[in-house]
Amino acid sequence: MRKILVVAIFAVAVAIPAPAAAKEIVGLTVCGASGCATERGDSISGSLHEGPSGPLGGIAAAVSPAKPGRWYRGYVLAGEGGKVFGRIPFYYVPDVKLIVLRGSGAQTATWQHATAAWREAIERVAGAAKPFPAPTISRVSVDGANPADPQSYLALYTVGENATTYPRSSDMAQVVLESKRPTPWTDGNSLVVYPKEALLVRDGQMVAIPARIAERVAAHASLADDGRSFPWLPVAVAAALVLLVAAAMVVARHAPARGPEAGTA
Repeated sequence: MRKILVVAIFAVAVAIPAPAAAKEIVGLTVCGASGCATERGDSISGSLHEGPSGPLGGIAAAVSPAKPGRWYRGYVLAGEGGKVFGRIPFYYVPDVKLIVLRGSGAQTATWQHATAAWREAIERVAGAAKPFPAPTISRVSVDGANPADPQSYLALYTVGENATTYPRSSDMAQVVLESKRPTPWTDGNSLVVYPKEALLVRDGQMVAIPARIAERVAAHASLADDGRSFPWLPVAVAAALVLLVAAAMVVARHAPARGPEAGTA
């Protein structure tokens, strides 16, 4: 896990201009659904420093991905003497205080605990800005196929428990989630399901998942209620009709018999 983190930080560092990679942090931008805010000056450069594990604060190890929820997009402004030479992108999930570095090239997304200094700075710059909501999945690809219920595949970020074994076969399904706006769960992430062992590797973390979920991924089917939903509306309509007919029969059975109307032959 540590190797994954180091490589991910290196990939981020080499993605920006060389002067920025070697210089100081001069500002911070945080964006939410209601817009972006930027802070520069001593409040940023005096409190945020590049650590041994990269510009986002000396995190020792990657952690498990968060369940889909609210999030912000951010940029570290790197430069020298107040001048900005490059921007290092990241995501921030406020409910669990995690920073996410997007996947780049062959490297997957990396999830890290934000240090106290980074939490304070990000939340201060964000201010009252409304965070982005949990992602809406516009398309999902499973080994090139596109299941008809893409939103249900967000379940791969909510199911699972610690795995006690490893894949023994090469039978696997690569899952790619897509959304109109990149999010911490749809930007360079890695989801691989091993159907035979019911295992899932998500952003470097291996977990055991229900066999039915693994089987439905392999079948390119919906993950919502096993792809089947109870037909509540038709059943309710049919039940209402039965009750109406029964009520009409009871009324007819107990209605008094009518004789000839007065004044008729």
